[in-house]
Amino acid sequence: MGAIDLALTTGCLAVGILMLLGKGGKLLEDKNAPERNKEYDMKKAQKGYGIAFLIIGAASAVSHKVNTQAGFGMYLVIVVLALSGSVIYMKKYCRK
Repeated sequence: MGAIDLALTTGCLAVGILMLLGKGGKLLEDKNAPERNKEYDMKKAQKGYGIAFLIIGAASAVSHKVNTQAGFGMYLVIVVLALSGSVIYMKKYCRK
């Protein structure tokens, strides 16, 4: 695994763990955070995004061990599904 691959994998896994532990609030802050906090339960949203980041980190580790174009294609599909699933989860289950 190259240095960039290792950084991506460990970064995704670390962010996922932080989100699941409820310590990732600073990672979700931006200029629209106060409006979003009124509309969404951010504790639930952190858990959804934490799971998505753990899935992406695990898929990254597996795809770099497989190291084929099919493995990379599956990695991209998993990333899109994980991010789409986390957005759907936030819109459907995290509204106040």
